[in-house]
Amino acid sequence: MRRVRGAVDPIDAHVGGRLRQARREANVSQTAVGKALGITFQQVQKYEKGTNRIAMSRIAQISRMLNKPVNWFFDGVPTSKNEIATYDLMKEFTSRKHGLRLAEAFVRINNPRQQVLVTQLAESFAGDRRKR
Repeated sequence: MRRVRGAVDPIDAHVGGRLRQARREANVSQTAVGKALGITFQQVQKYEKGTNRIAMSRIAQISRMLNKPVNWFFDGVPTSKNEIATYDLMKEFTSRKHGLRLAEAFVRINNPRQQVLVTQLAESFAGDRRKR
């Protein structure tokens, strides 16, 4: 598969997101990760966004540093076209200013009927005409 210029590969984005998650769980800054790896914090940012691909040797270094097995970074990697499309949609949604807040609030709604109503409200705002 050829990479489109400027496009982020979903697998690179996933691995970068797992790097961000592991770094935050370890309460380590991007600067500290960069310093330990001999790179700048900006490079760590690019890794986390998926704009720069992380070499396997670098993933091995990161896994030792953040105490995660190498395969942990690949757990849940999207593989089918449908998974990749869903991943792209979720990445776009959560990258928007209020998207992450909306997602976090939605998952706290325990009433299934209220979840349906919130979904229908969002679809009506978006002009969604799909049959349900």
